[in-house]
Amino acid sequence: MRLIVVFLIHIINDGYMNFLPPLLPFLLPARHLTIVEGALLISAFNLISAVSQPLMGYLVDNRGQRWPIFVGTAWMGTLLGITGLVPSYALLLPLVALAAFGTAAFHPQATSLVARLSSVARRGLVMSLFIAMGNIGWSLSPLLETPWLKDHGLPGTTIFVIPALIAGVLLLVWGPRRPDTRPTTVPFRDLWRAVRRKTGPLSALISVVAVRSWTYFGFVALLPLYLEGRGLPAVAAGQSLSLMLFAGAFGGFAGGYLSDLHGRRVVIATSLILTVPCFYLFLHSTGLMSMVFLALAGATLLASFSVTVVSAQEILPKNAALAGGLVLGLSGGLGALGLAAIGYLAQVLGLPTALEYVTFLPLAAAALSFLLPGKPKATAA
Repeated sequence: MRLIVVFLIHIINDGYMNFLPPLLPFLLPARHLTIVEGALLISAFNLISAVSQPLMGYLVDNRGQRWPIFVGTAWMGTLLGITGLVPSYALLLPLVALAAFGTAAFHPQATSLVARLSSVARRGLVMSLFIAMGNIGWSLSPLLETPWLKDHGLPGTTIFVIPALIAGVLLLVWGPRRPDTRPTTVPFRDLWRAVRRKTGPLSALISVVAVRSWTYFGFVALLPLYLEGRGLPAVAAGQSLSLMLFAGAFGGFAGGYLSDLHGRRVVIATSLILTVPCFYLFLHSTGLMSMVFLALAGATLLASFSVTVVSAQEILPKNAALAGGLVLGLSGGLGALGLAAIGYLAQVLGLPTALEYVTFLPLAAAALSFLLPGKPKATAA
């Protein structure tokens, strides 16, 4: 039951993580902001989440704290829900940064719970289900947010405070009733030594996820604006983003299942290589075929999402929450840093040219993936 509750709340939590991109088409003209300033909002959110997630993971592994998992989503959703009321960029930027601590609190304990309740032989499959729930949340966000804001304007963001509070109550009542990890007394220096012994594979994995994140955040942040530039209404542009992310949920599930059979490294490399032609054909086609290629691009790009989380937990098996925090936080945040550069590129060269460059980034991630460990032995957890 705890696992089911966490799966469902992951939909809500990650819906908020994709709250800002659909907001930009309404926010930029209303607040007279540039594309760079809009990209910086998303970068700040993901960077703060990135820096704080490994720390939260360490606290969960060593303290067995329960509160982060039910406080996190409520905190994040409440702050993001009032963004439409904030009149200035000077206030908006720190508000978004503070909201990021919410998802940093939720994810490490949630991924640790998933890892603890699944066997090594099926860990990729179970983790892929968890990640798929998050990707579904990402895909639903534009579908719900864009039409609502079109009808109610920026003040309409306040309605999105309600799901966050409901999620917090659900986790408080039906979520974990005791710590999801057994607290340890490992000093930080000993943990640091353990991490240093795995510097090679961890560095390779973080690099793979960082480069993949450039592609992911670049398209998620700029796709609605790009499609509006091609003549699509705001609602249709939001629906297209949802299509990409919803297909990514299925791709993540398939990737997790295949990684249990064929190994993490094979699935990561193959899916990233296949992403490139899919995004390229999306940019160079129109109508129905462009949407087909966009869906395939989302599926292949996110096929390695859950696989990289499991890979990190297999590299650091005694620190599952920290490992989840590293992949979902730090490495993703390093990728989000590139979003500011992509936003600047889009402003100077135009959105189509910027996305053209972003399309080929997964090839670099695929090359780095060959430095990862091979398939681990399937033993009971």
